[in-house]
Amino acid sequence: MKIDFKTVLTTLDNKPIQVPSEGQSTCQVCGHVEEPKDLTLERVSVIALFNSKQDEDAEKKLNRYILAQRVKQFPVVELSSEDIVFLRKEISITYGPLVYGRASEILDPGEIKKLSQTIPVKALKE
Repeated sequence: MKIDFKTVLTTLDNKPIQVPSEGQSTCQVCGHVEEPKDLTLERVSVIALFNSKQDEDAEKKLNRYILAQRVKQFPVVELSSEDIVFLRKEISITYGPLVYGRASEILDPGEIKKLSQTIPVKALKE
């Protein structure tokens, strides 16, 4: 499946999720962040892929690196279903529900649509 990693992730109000740009720091006095950037699937994916465990074997670490390089180098990447499952798992470990949900909508829209139709709202409140 072809994935556009330049896609901007949005809030529940469909506004871009904003994060500090690389090299930027938050003001220690007021907490204001200068020139925030939109959070993209690319950034989320690369961070999640580089969030490896120290006890992972060398081959898994190298696979993470190669996939991160592909994501960073090309705006649209053809991913296998195994790559998509792996990437979704890693994003779920690294990020909370909003970022994970938005990333999953892009990486596996059919699965998300199917799940959203079967999960009753009551179950989410429990």
